[in-house]
Amino acid sequence: MKLAGRPTLTRALHKSGRKLYIEMTFALVRDSGGNVLGSVAMARDVTDRVERERAAKTPPQTS
Repeated sequence: MKLAGRPTLTRALHKSGRKLYIEMTFALVRDSGGNVLGSVAMARDVTDRVERERAAKTPPQTS
């Protein structure tokens, strides 16, 4: 697992057609002996956060 549990940001499309920013996290589920039982993935909508961060970095436009 290249990301080692770290979230990765990607784009997604809501069923309404709106574009979203999604943070994805993947992990392996292991038993007490370290054997892999399965995997888990979590997706979280982070559109508001990404748009706020980008707005804060954008210099104000002058007229």
